[in-house]
Amino acid sequence: MPRQGGNTSLVPDHVWQAADALYMRFAAPVPIDDIFIEGIEGVAFNRPRLDGADAIIAIEAMSVPDLAGRDITATIVAGNAFIESVYG
Repeated sequence: MPRQGGNTSLVPDHVWQAADALYMRFAAPVPIDDIFIEGIEGVAFNRPRLDGADAIIAIEAMSVPDLAGRDITATIVAGNAFIESVYG
């Protein structure tokens, strides 16, 4: 069972949306197992694809919403650690 901790390497430096994907950039590459996104109805977020220090999360929806200014909660899991943060 993952434990919540103060692992600051799991906190993204920058979060943004580009087209049909949500991006999270970390200070350095992190061995992320999964990122769970909550807060947007009718939208599914796929398991992240890692590209260096970026986690790229594809958005699936009938109509992809603009996430700018909307609160989302991200639970980032890496091994037996996790951190939960709100962005918006």
